[in-house]
Amino acid sequence: MSEMVERVARAICEVDGECWEKLDQWAPRNEEGTAAYYIRCARAAIAAMREPTPGMCRECMEEFNAMLECMFGPDGKNPDVVFLAAETFYKAMIDEALK
Repeated sequence: MSEMVERVARAICEVDGECWEKLDQWAPRNEEGTAAYYIRCARAAIAAMREPTPGMCRECMEEFNAMLECMFGPDGKNPDVVFLAAETFYKAMIDEALK
């Protein structure tokens, strides 16, 4: 389980009023209120975020463009490349979180 999956699982557990440390780590996977249940919920929540929205890509593009302009000057950016990079980087980060 990745660090991000555990973070999200713990947050969902907290919202449910449970204490992560007190959960039965060996209970069956399909029982609500177990660590396995919260881990499954966390993976589903993170996976749902895998496809970035257009707004998320635009925001990432703006940040990426600013970085490129700082590095290479005003001619160092290509909108198509920047959009693809933003989407690719975002998906790679989500994929890493799901490991």
